[in-house]
Amino acid sequence: MTQSPYPDVFDPAAVETLLRRIAALTPDSAPQWGSMSAAAMLAHVNVAYEMVYEPAKHPRPNALLRFVIRLVAKQGVVGPKPYPRSSRTAPAFLIKGPRDFGAERARLEGFVQRVRDEGRAAFE
Repeated sequence: MTQSPYPDVFDPAAVETLLRRIAALTPDSAPQWGSMSAAAMLAHVNVAYEMVYEPAKHPRPNALLRFVIRLVAKQGVVGPKPYPRSSRTAPAFLIKGPRDFGAERARLEGFVQRVRDEGRAAFE
């Protein structure tokens, strides 16, 4: 199995590192990847957690689209290779309008802690 470049969100030490990185962000943090503001980036990351914990916000695709996503996109999304820069994102992850930095940061911290607390078994 190839080592993932992403931190293990079930490992308490990795989660503490993630939480420190999130806490170090400010509304004026400069983008290091794309052009989103810090608040929009936090909202963008929160979408993945919303899909798990707030499924009514993001209706599931129909069966055919889910099949195509598994066949074509899944390995690129959860695989070991980092995302290429300037690659397209799914419509649900596009952040429009202003976002509240503090609220988005608190939500992300809560989601990360919840995943850690629920543990790997909850997702298998």
